[in-house]
Amino acid sequence: APTATSTHIISNNNVPSCRSSPAVIASRRNPPLFLSSTAESSSSSALKRLPESAVELTLSIPATATSAAYDKTLSEVAKKVAIPGFRKGAKIPPPVIENAWSKNGGKKALKTMAINELVGELIGSALKDEYDLEPIGQPSLVTSAEELAADFVPGEDLEVTIRCDVWPEIQWMESEGKDKPYLGLTGTYKRKPFNQERFDAALRDLKERYVELEPIA
Repeated sequence: APTATSTHIISNNNVPSCRSSPAVIASRRNPPLFLSSTAESSSSSALKRLPESAVELTLSIPATATSAAYDKTLSEVAKKVAIPGFRKGAKIPPPVIENAWSKNGGKKALKTMAINELVGELIGSALKDEYDLEPIGQPSLVTSAEELAADFVPGEDLEVTIRCDVWPEIQWMESEGKDKPYLGLTGTYKRKPFNQERFDAALRDLKERYVELEPIA
């Protein structure tokens, strides 16, 4: 994440530091739209500040929400697959959809899609609305959705941890005779090395989320 260095204008006492002991903040939130019909589907979260303006957000997602997310995934997939005996988009029993999706990873792939859908719905409002934080770049799961899918059971509670960079909080000191106290400051930026494994995982995730099946004549 970007870091700013100053000669004498910024006081360290006025800039919240992420290098001190991690601060953990807990909060609760209302469900997103596609979960609004489920009972007791509000999730709780806890925020942990990390060095260099990074944070880890832990979401505790209740059983009703995980069930709703998996049902939504099955409903979306049912619109894309052609299954003999069923109209496209019709209500199809989950085992039938899971079997039809076997060439694309089967039930584990569907659970991976549901986890990504669920996290995508919750992460934005959790960061912005609850903690007033603006993420820099794309938040990432500490444990990948593929790994979580191995033990994920729709209809049971799920806990996920997301890590992301956020904009650092800076409070400018008033400087006599200067309307813009930030003029003259210098800054540095260190780019993280390219990670092929994370890139491949993100690419697989995109393929799984947007894949479309077409019948072969």
